[in-house]
Amino acid sequence: MPRSRGKYRAYSWESLEAAVLKVRNKECSMRRASLDYGIPRTTLIDKLSGRSPLFTTQGPSPVLTTAEEKKLAEWLKNMSRIGYGQTRQQLRMMVKKILDEDGRQNPFTNNTPGNDWFRRFKRRHPGLSERLGESLGKERAMLTVQKLEAWYVELENYLTEEEGGLDIMDDPSRMFNCDESGFPLNGKTMKVLAPTGCKTVYQLTNSDKSQITVLACMNAAGMYVSNANFPWPTFQVQSPERSS
Repeated sequence: MPRSRGKYRAYSWESLEAAVLKVRNKECSMRRASLDYGIPRTTLIDKLSGRSPLFTTQGPSPVLTTAEEKKLAEWLKNMSRIGYGQTRQQLRMMVKKILDEDGRQNPFTNNTPGNDWFRRFKRRHPGLSERLGESLGKERAMLTVQKLEAWYVELENYLTEEEGGLDIMDDPSRMFNCDESGFPLNGKTMKVLAPTGCKTVYQLTNSDKSQITVLACMNAAGMYVSNANFPWPTFQVQSPERSS
């Protein structure tokens, strides 16, 4: 009969580190630390003597170095922040590109990691999670805070130089905001990798997909100029009304 294996590491890395530090600093005996933290005495002996490293991992060794994986994780987070969330397939293709370029030995078929590698990568980087991205056209993805600020500076200059002053800023009935929301009829996004806890995750998609567009326009005084609904090819406009 095959030999049954006992439970593997029923303690946390934090407990192990705390126990080793207490014994090393002579705050308690090895026996006391073993009982308090639930760590086998032989394990503490191995860690304190340097016979085995303080932290070890099970399973195959990572193909990429710790620094390379950290750089990949930061790249995924940055791509998500600017609206270019990467899927697990795109991450695997990036790893393949790295391995193709340096030619290191690896167990992957055609230098392409599989789903098992991806799951281990996620466990090693708990700051990443897979989320369903919201569609984001490339025009919006290219918009930055600096571009918005520059636009408002140009607007202020125009109102001052061309219109003879900024009195419009003191009249809320002359300040309008118009915005549209599109509801794609056939657009779907895939799960992308993003920082854990991120409230909004975007994925760059085709901007030319069919959709229903809802357009609303109102001024700072609360008057709706129009509330238009555009289910193509029909067109409907509601009469202006003051918001309640």
